[in-house]
Amino acid sequence: MRKYIFPLVLSILLFLSVNAYSDTITLNQALESKMINLSITGADKSENTSSYTPSYTGLCIQMSITNMTGKNIKVFLEAGRFLQPDDSTVQRMIVTKNQMISLEKKTSKKTKVYAMCSEMMNHSPDTNTLFSLGKKADGKLLELAQLISKNNFQDNAAQCAIWAMTDNDNVYNICSDNYEETKILRKFVKEAKGPVNTNVDNNAAFRLDEEATGTYVKYGKGMLSGSFEFMLKQNTSLSLTLYNDKGEIAHKCVQNYMFRSGKNTLTYKFTYNHFPIGNYHLKMFDDKGNTLLDKILTFK
Repeated sequence: MRKYIFPLVLSILLFLSVNAYSDTITLNQALESKMINLSITGADKSENTSSYTPSYTGLCIQMSITNMTGKNIKVFLEAGRFLQPDDSTVQRMIVTKNQMISLEKKTSKKTKVYAMCSEMMNHSPDTNTLFSLGKKADGKLLELAQLISKNNFQDNAAQCAIWAMTDNDNVYNICSDNYEETKILRKFVKEAKGPVNTNVDNNAAFRLDEEATGTYVKYGKGMLSGSFEFMLKQNTSLSLTLYNDKGEIAHKCVQNYMFRSGKNTLTYKFTYNHFPIGNYHLKMFDDKGNTLLDKILTFK
C-alpha cells in the first residue's frame, strides 16, 4: 500500500499547483475589468539580453502589474498587441512574444516584454517613455507577430520584417545569420504584400532600383561598402550619411554630390574601427533634406 502513497501525494500537489491560478484572462481584459493596475515603460537598454542590445527590439519593454483581486490569476499577453507611447515622436511598439504572467493576490510583479518598433522613423523609447496598452494588430501584421513569437525570431531580421509591413521597408533588409529565418521571413512578407507594381514609382523624383550592401556588420575593424542603383527625374545633389541609434552622425559617406537625371549608381566604401554595437541607419538625402532611403545596418 505504501508504494501508492507517493504518486497520490504527487497528484494532489500537481492538482493544487494547477488550480492555484485558476483564473486565466488576457491582459487587456484584466485591465478593462479593473482586476489589475498596469504601468508600461521602455526597459533599461543595458539589461536587454538580445545580441546587440537595441532599445526597440528584444526585451525592450517593462511592465509593472498589480493584482487588485483577492485571488491568484494568470494574465495572457498576446503577440500582436500594440503599445502606444504617450509621446507621438516615439515609436509605437508591437508585442512579438506570447507571454503568460502569473500574479498572486494583492501583489505586484515587474516583467520584461519582447516587442519591436512599428514606426521606424520615430525615436526609440527609453525608461522615461510611458506606454498604454493598445489594440491588437490585424491581418498580415498580426500573423507576422505570431510567426515571430512561434519561431522566437527576436532579432533585427524580424524587426526589418515588421518595418517591411508597417513602413514599406525593403524586403532585402530582412537578413539574419540564420538562413532559414531569413528565408521564412522574406517569404512571408513577399506573400503578404503581394506582387510589386513596378509602374507606381515610374514618375517619382527618385526610384530605387537595386541595392547591394550587408545588413549585419561584424564588430571590430573592417571595410563597409555597398552600392545603390536608382533613377532620378532631374539633376539632384545627394548625400549619404551613417547615423547611430541616437541619430548622431557616425560617418559621412557622400556629401552633396550632383547626380544627373536618369539611371545612376552610388557606390560607397569606408573603414570603420570599433563602432559601438547596435543598429545604424544609412540614409540618403536630397539637397532639400528629403530622406530618399533609410537602410538598417547592425554592428554585432
